[in-house]
Amino acid sequence: MANPRLNQLIERFGAGRILVAGDLMLDEFIWGNVSRISPEAPVPVVEVTSESYYPGGAANVARNVREFGAATHVAGSPAPIRRAAGCSNCSMPRASIPAACCAIPRFPPP
Repeated sequence: MANPRLNQLIERFGAGRILVAGDLMLDEFIWGNVSRISPEAPVPVVEVTSESYYPGGAANVARNVREFGAATHVAGSPAPIRRAAGCSNCSMPRASIPAACCAIPRFPPP
């Protein structure tokens, strides 16, 4: 179904400048082989073969927006970025998105 207005917006998207502000997260994936189910609980026993890390939360949104060609910036907490910088197989430092980070104080639980 063709929508001329939608096509026009998509064509102009790459000319925009977008700031994504929110919770920056680092998604961790553990890859491996499952050979059996644990007898103590119904969970798989995994032989880990590798781990990978990808931007999550607002960082993932910024990465996706950048793929459309818009000039993208992200603002959020620096904790996951610092952790990601130490990961050899992490895609976050390679995302090439300028980041403005600020420390966010922890709030005590209610």
